[in-house]
Amino acid sequence: MNDTRFNEQEIDLLDLFWRLLEQWRGLLVAGLAFAVLFSAVMYVRSGNTAAAEIAEVTEETSTEDKYQQACTALSQYASYMLAKDTYSNSILNKNNFNDCNQVACTYQIHLEDSETDMYTVTSLYSIIASDSAFTDTMVNAASKYWEGVNQNSLYEIMTIATSQDTFSNDPRNGLLSVNFKLPADADVKEWQSALTTAINAYHTKVSSISGSHSVKPIVANSKKIDNTALTKQQNDNYSALITAKNTYDKTFTGLGKDDQALVEQIISEGDGSYDIEDYIGSLDKKLEELKSQAAVEATEPAPVQRSFSVKYFALGFILGAFLYACAYFVFFVFIRLVRGENDLYNAAGTRNFGGVYEYPFTTTLGRFLHDSKIYKFRTKKGKDIATISDDIISKLAFTGVKEFTIVSLGKLSDRAHILSDEQISYLKEHSITAKTLNIPDSAEDVRDSVFADLDNVLIELLGSRTKWTNLHGVYSKMKEYDVNVIGSEYLEV
Repeated sequence: MNDTRFNEQEIDLLDLFWRLLEQWRGLLVAGLAFAVLFSAVMYVRSGNTAAAEIAEVTEETSTEDKYQQACTALSQYASYMLAKDTYSNSILNKNNFNDCNQVACTYQIHLEDSETDMYTVTSLYSIIASDSAFTDTMVNAASKYWEGVNQNSLYEIMTIATSQDTFSNDPRNGLLSVNFKLPADADVKEWQSALTTAINAYHTKVSSISGSHSVKPIVANSKKIDNTALTKQQNDNYSALITAKNTYDKTFTGLGKDDQALVEQIISEGDGSYDIEDYIGSLDKKLEELKSQAAVEATEPAPVQRSFSVKYFALGFILGAFLYACAYFVFFVFIRLVRGENDLYNAAGTRNFGGVYEYPFTTTLGRFLHDSKIYKFRTKKGKDIATISDDIISKLAFTGVKEFTIVSLGKLSDRAHILSDEQISYLKEHSITAKTLNIPDSAEDVRDSVFADLDNVLIELLGSRTKWTNLHGVYSKMKEYDVNVIGSEYLEV
């Protein structure tokens, strides 16, 4: 088997054309929607006359520069004050980190339900610091060692990481690592106990979301921390503060006296929150007062002239249909699903006994998007289950095989179950025993002992339900255990 072939996708352009033509209703709706939208935009834009633009420029010229300069100064002042508060409240500046250890606590996450996704679970634990109950517990625990710990400063002494547990060789195991900077004389066991309590409380919250799993401590250790990194972080915080102050001072000094007075007035009237939106709101109000005081004469706007053009309607329709076709092409190419009966043959040279095609779309949207007549024309090459079974029987008679297993890849539909039962009954009438094995998601979900017990196999591909990664993994396992692959069949039902 050539793995490269599994990583390549052969696209039949004629088949892709018929698949796209099958969705002509979607193309039509997308085209009409963009045609209306594009025409409306161009209709509104056609009313922007030169006279209206001149009036707008004349009205705003007197205050535009003043507004932009004051906005810049206020924004930089807010950034400076926030940096100052952050630096003042930083735990790194309040405590001595010269005699400090890093306490690393590692926990094992074990999935008790095989249906649970490890990525989802570890993702939830990677954001455990966003849980207020967890941070409150750790703030209380850290306050015993550090002065002035709060939720923001907690992030300065804590790092959290999650990963797959590659050491246990069990895909149901993951790791949660929580590291803290603590004094060298901190009680590691006491700290681990407090951390475990906080993690267990979080575990109770997320169990209903992520599925059944357990979290238990594995190891906790302490080691001397590199003070060079902490010193650099303190220096970086101070440098950021000085840079913010110098930037504001430079901008403020470059303002005129009237503009400086305006900025100082807005800052003095603020509530001390250093909110740039509040500053801008106050600035807008002040400038409106200046406009009214200037008593600028209003100019009569030029009459608005709007027009509708069939050209823009046609361009919008073409653009909408083109974008829909591009979106479908991207979906077809990059979402790797088995979409044809010859896909396994093209990838590995395995014989294909044919495919059964029955209009598979059951939802209202699916039936609307996929024209059933074009679908039947596109899939007229299909066979029935009896014809496929006869070819399989002929192959088995030639090889002397009387028993094999039908391995289906992907979630079976109700109709697929019925066809499978019909095929098994038909084969039984011809003295052939067929068993079934369904692998809905991944070969990794099936124990190696199952593959080791297989002798002869027919791979059943389920149209738009069989993932290429699943097919590749299962086929590799079969080759690894010298399973005889008789061939494949394709069901799109």
